[in-house]
Amino acid sequence: MQESVSDLTIDNPDRIRVYCMAITANDYALTDGRPSSWSGALDELIAGRFDEDRKVFVVAGGNIAPPFEKGNYPDLNIQTGISDPAQSWNAITVGAYVNTEDKNQENIASFGQLSPYSRTSREWDNSRWPVKPEIVLDGGTAVLSDEQAYQDDTTSILTTGHDVTKNLFDIIWATSAATAFAANMAAKIRSIYPEYWSETIRGLMIHSADWTPEMKQQFLQTDKKSDYTKLLRTCGYGVPDYDRAINTSNNRVAMIIEDELQPFEGDSMNEMHLHKIPWPTDLLLSDKFEDVKLKMKVTLSYFIEPSPGEIGWRDKFLYQSHGLRFALNGHSDKDEFTKKINKKVRNSKEDKGEDPGINWTLGKNNQSMGSIHSDIWEDYASEMAAQRYIAVYPVNGWWRKRKHLGASHKKARYSLILTVESEKVDIDLLTPILNEIKQTVNIETEI
Repeated sequence: MQESVSDLTIDNPDRIRVYCMAITANDYALTDGRPSSWSGALDELIAGRFDEDRKVFVVAGGNIAPPFEKGNYPDLNIQTGISDPAQSWNAITVGAYVNTEDKNQENIASFGQLSPYSRTSREWDNSRWPVKPEIVLDGGTAVLSDEQAYQDDTTSILTTGHDVTKNLFDIIWATSAATAFAANMAAKIRSIYPEYWSETIRGLMIHSADWTPEMKQQFLQTDKKSDYTKLLRTCGYGVPDYDRAINTSNNRVAMIIEDELQPFEGDSMNEMHLHKIPWPTDLLLSDKFEDVKLKMKVTLSYFIEPSPGEIGWRDKFLYQSHGLRFALNGHSDKDEFTKKINKKVRNSKEDKGEDPGINWTLGKNNQSMGSIHSDIWEDYASEMAAQRYIAVYPVNGWWRKRKHLGASHKKARYSLILTVESEKVDIDLLTPILNEIKQTVNIETEI
């Protein structure tokens, strides 16, 4: 795999690419979330460990093979883990949902639901391993016949044939189809924004995603964080939306920050970043916004390097080179917030307690997995007006733990994406925020 990517780069070194891989090892898979030699090699490749070229890599989550027993859906999906190497921390792992169905026949899964082909990370240790898949796209469904369901052309996706001398068209289904859709979307985003980092392209894919009502009905019994864990590890962050990934509007504003920090210095924590949010505070506190609810979404995307020699691959803090997290200031002012983050980082222990005054949809436990972190907060504009700062800070990794390897001085790139939107289309957030942006600064802080 690494040689294939290397050959492509040597042949056309200046081409900007998105890599797509729909091959998995279903029969010899580690299905509990642990890294493997293959997924570790994929993480190295994406992070640019040897060539300094960070990559957008889209990988299929692996399939459950038909026929399906009618009574086993979706229990079989829940019990069947993501295939190797799709547990890769840096790859965008793609599952499947139903967007193609035959309404003239009885299908095992209907429009908007999880595809019967899709594997999940429901049975993984949620305190260790990344959320997989991160996104789901159309993989079709299966047609019921008596008590079993089978793959059928009418519930699959039309595509071009691989040998056009024989067939101009063919069909594709399951996570292979979903991965092709994901790679197409990533390539289109990259073509529009060629200057964006790979971390940002990946972040925009996840940031634009949302669950269908049918997914929530299937897997979200309550609004408890534990139930969101089940939804998250079944359907990822949902279905990505191309228009939301590339566009802004008066009632939906996006802020993208690409930056790097040095997490460690020797065996000590070293640096955090404090970014000012360009809120028009007076406007948000005015009578015009008195009854207006806003939705804020934050996504932090970065690539880790796997620990050399497969040492510590059973422990996430030894597998990952470093970790990063985000936090809003809550009810704290700038100085108090900085001291709070400093204390948290100096203790070298990840604080998963909820932020005071901020009711995250997924919660800190669900935010802290893997190398991409995303969450949503919905509240009145007057409550959000107090959020003036967002911090990006480091947590442990082998760069610090294994300082004899000489990597503790390395810098870590990250992409921070923050959107704020109102359901009221006549609300103009964009103009006042643009006026505030001139005053927005990044504050680097020694720990």
